[in-house]
Amino acid sequence: MSWTRNGTVSLSNGSAIVYGAATTWASSGVVRAGDTFKAPDGRDYEVLSIQSNTQLTLASLYLGVTASAQSYAMIHTGLLPAELAVELSDLQSKYLTTISQLFGWETSSADTVPMTNPATGFIAEVMPLLRFLALASGTNTGDQIAATTPNTPAGNIAATTVQAALNELDSEKASLLDVAKQTGVYVGAQGGPATYTALVTGVVAYSDGLTIDIQPATTCGASPTINVNSLGAASIFRELTSGVYSLVAAGEIQQYHNQRLTYLGTLGGFLIRGSTARRIKRLNATRNMQAGSGVVAYTGAGFRPTKITAYAAVAGARPFSVGTSSAVAGGGYSCGQDDAHMSIGGSLFIWIQSSIPGQSQTASVLYMDADGFTLSWVNSGSPAAGSADIVFICEE
Repeated sequence: MSWTRNGTVSLSNGSAIVYGAATTWASSGVVRAGDTFKAPDGRDYEVLSIQSNTQLTLASLYLGVTASAQSYAMIHTGLLPAELAVELSDLQSKYLTTISQLFGWETSSADTVPMTNPATGFIAEVMPLLRFLALASGTNTGDQIAATTPNTPAGNIAATTVQAALNELDSEKASLLDVAKQTGVYVGAQGGPATYTALVTGVVAYSDGLTIDIQPATTCGASPTINVNSLGAASIFRELTSGVYSLVAAGEIQQYHNQRLTYLGTLGGFLIRGSTARRIKRLNATRNMQAGSGVVAYTGAGFRPTKITAYAAVAGARPFSVGTSSAVAGGGYSCGQDDAHMSIGGSLFIWIQSSIPGQSQTASVLYMDADGFTLSWVNSGSPAAGSADIVFICEE
């Protein structure tokens, strides 16, 4: 670490007080007790304490002649093990607090739960997940919910929208149960990268809904096929949007990454369901609350996500948003809170309310990409200035 030499110092013989001019001892973050102060008299003194940017105290009296506007140097000792342990303990405490509060947010049935911003220490009361789900699936109609959330944009909280989202969740659960009942025996997939072969006990024909788990021996090339029990090469597809499919691209099936494939008679091939040992990647981003509407691509996942969860908040303010989206373009569900109201948005992925009522930044998923996803942002009104921090959790 480089020495500190900025500004000048004034000292008096027989005094331990050092006065600085144009110095930044307190705010620099690098000057601390225990550092070595090389004084104008050529001697080294230990720093006892820092009072401000322009005053510090030595551990012993200054022995040189009284002088002002003198040059000096500060040699930094760095963090001592005990000090480092204290800072690591503080960091761990903040992390454990966040984990504990997230668990409470997911499991609590209370009206609100506290959430602490680890960077600022600001504590906000937010609606827990179970309360939100109960509100969405209970006896309240969309109009009744909208009546308690006057800042909700028209059309985003219609009763049909809430019911449609619940129906979609039921459909997803039914689909997962079907896959679980039809899953075949795990097999190794040989060959590749263009053609895989696999032997699955009991499979005598390609039937609709046949699901197998494979572990490919190699990473796939473009438009790969799989031949199960010598029944013929069947293409492997990826669902882009609801009912729209494309052949798998090169690299989408990774070597030794377990994959689940389901045969669809309408395709005459297998649909890739994703890795059974799925990867999860966190991406961090920011959004200027006054940025204009437009399309933004987010990359760095390392795979094509099948599901994304987003957590967004403006630092130092109460507005926040929690949302989730499947691989279906435009599919998503979010909840957002401004200073006083909770809003629920069907089809929206992110909904960040501004501190100005009725103003927001919203986003929906356009499509999933091979290395991430693309969002369509909409600026509604004139949101207050600020920057929203966003954490995306991408699941393969």
